[in-house]
Amino acid sequence: MPVVFLFLLAVTVALGCSCNDLGSPCSGLRSPWIVLAAKALTNSTNIPGKPAKMLVEEPFLNVPAGLKEFLADTSGPCEYGPLKAGERYVIYTHPDGRLDGVYHISMCSHTFAIRNRPRLLEALRNQLKGGPPRLIGRTLPVAYDPGRDAPALAGVTVTLRGRDILQSTVSDAAGSYEFQNLRNGRYTIQFAKPGFLPPPSKEIEVTNGQCALSSEELAPNGTISGIVRSGNGGPLAGIVVQAVPALRSAGPFRETRTRDDGSYTLPGLPAGRYAVGVNAGSDDQGPYPPTLRAAVTLSEHQALKNVDVTLPPPRTPARLRVRVLWPGGRPYAGAQISAEVELPAFRGYGSTTTDAAGRADFNLYRGEHYLIRAFDAPHHASDGRTPLYQGRARVTMTATRQELVLQLYPTLD
Repeated sequence: MPVVFLFLLAVTVALGCSCNDLGSPCSGLRSPWIVLAAKALTNSTNIPGKPAKMLVEEPFLNVPAGLKEFLADTSGPCEYGPLKAGERYVIYTHPDGRLDGVYHISMCSHTFAIRNRPRLLEALRNQLKGGPPRLIGRTLPVAYDPGRDAPALAGVTVTLRGRDILQSTVSDAAGSYEFQNLRNGRYTIQFAKPGFLPPPSKEIEVTNGQCALSSEELAPNGTISGIVRSGNGGPLAGIVVQAVPALRSAGPFRETRTRDDGSYTLPGLPAGRYAVGVNAGSDDQGPYPPTLRAAVTLSEHQALKNVDVTLPPPRTPARLRVRVLWPGGRPYAGAQISAEVELPAFRGYGSTTTDAAGRADFNLYRGEHYLIRAFDAPHHASDGRTPLYQGRARVTMTATRQELVLQLYPTLD
């Protein structure tokens, strides 16, 4: 039996990574997409030229006549991920996505493993037969670590409300749920499970002959609470308090403001270790210096109390006026300019553009050190030949009002 070399790409531009306007596996069932169910006979790798051998099990849409076996390549700049021998998949590819006559599965592909989503496979079959609309989805816990795949969340009550309809179901062991035989129209979906915060209700529309997808992450109702005080022991109201996972570098996971009595409660926290503090993100806009207390360990669904934070005295506001000049000394209007703190960790104070006189103002703090950067991005062409005009300077705010003149110089990127 001849083997057809078919390389799958789920975007309309060869090797593009943009997932814009790709919709869902349900909306992907339209011409000219090629959609089929297939079993992987061998493993693929993300190394070019190491495809998986696939056996066609069920042609769905626009599958070439006589296609029985093919090779699926998942290599490229936007890998879907290796295909595993023995796994069954629903594969999506676009005939216009060819590069030298081959296709690739990208990270944007609607391709999915049937083992994980059997209800979606049945919904696709129903849609291709012109059956009544279905709503399917999965319930998942909020992931503490974004690099870790969260397990399914079973036992979530899903309630669907629409005109003349009220239905409920419970997500199964795989976290999946389904509503069948729906009418066209708009529906409201609600999710609930004891021990988890109820997420906001969602609006979704189902149309004739379509399946609709609506998955949801639920946050455990673990909480951290305490009081924020000044150095003299007085409570501080209106202070933004943040919980930063100790093993995560993406910034605060939850934040809230203190009440009039200085108390705070950070809700919806999965189990893990957290550092609790003020001004803990990369945007350093508050009047108090960045403050983190020692990390605490939160168990699943625990209400951890008395995690108090004492703040040092607030910083003294200061204003820096920056004037940006061309190399010849002429004011530069429209330069992009930013203020940052480099040490002990990067913290941004925002960015802006200079006015007609080449000026821009920053609200900073006295006694602190900043890196000011400006560059000629609006008129720069990244062709390796056109110079990029830029300038930078380090400033220590010794007064409440200071001025900095920053002259641009040409560089090649």
